[in-house]
Amino acid sequence: MFDVLLYPSSMGELEIKTMQKGGDTLFLLPDVVQVISQETQSLDGRATSNQASLLKASITSLEDDERFIETVIVDGKEERHYYVTEPGVYRVAMQAKSSGAKKFQNWVLKEVMPSIRRFGIYPPPEVNDDDFLLQVADQQAKQSQLLSQFMRSSMEKFKHLDNKVDEQSDTIKLQGSVLQSLKERLDTVELNNHSNLEYFDVSEVIRSLEIDESKLTLVVAQCEKVASEKGSIIKSRSAVYEKSSVFLWLL
Repeated sequence: MFDVLLYPSSMGELEIKTMQKGGDTLFLLPDVVQVISQETQSLDGRATSNQASLLKASITSLEDDERFIETVIVDGKEERHYYVTEPGVYRVAMQAKSSGAKKFQNWVLKEVMPSIRRFGIYPPPEVNDDDFLLQVADQQAKQSQLLSQFMRSSMEKFKHLDNKVDEQSDTIKLQGSVLQSLKERLDTVELNNHSNLEYFDVSEVIRSLEIDESKLTLVVAQCEKVASEKGSIIKSRSAVYEKSSVFLWLL
């Protein structure tokens, strides 16, 4: 099945049969050649050339993907004809090299194909003011819907980021509290650092008292016992006593 386009030539409307194939519009080649020839004769007062010669030259110049032999039913009979694609139409017009060919080419390029791509038909449907306003309103509604969806999506993302910031803020506050607690504990330790105590080297005290240094461990243990009973002992970090690091603490 084919559709008929009416070409507005200077001597009236001329028919051009078309068909759709794979989403492409195909033009009946003999009709294209006839329209170009008649339009050129009308504009220039002469024919471009013999239509049969132009048809043959056109078929030869077309690429394989620009021309197709299609079978159509005309008056109940099968007919096989050459059909050309949109680029094929332009190539045929260039082959003719005439004012009629140029006018026909511009018609296909600027009017026919834009209408077919937009509306699926040529000529384009008439649009009155009400239809135009409805189309504009519909487009604005779609744009508003897209904008609303974008804003909702953006707000959800911002809300998610705010929650992340709040979580990090809570973590920072908790860490600050821990650090403050540690600082207070360090301050307490520094205040209770027993700065009023005098420290003596136990080894030196033993030697000054002429006590055998083999009694060092016993003396240290006795000192710790006395200090513990008075509640004024400072415990060592290490449980191992060395002669060079053992001190006697007295109030």
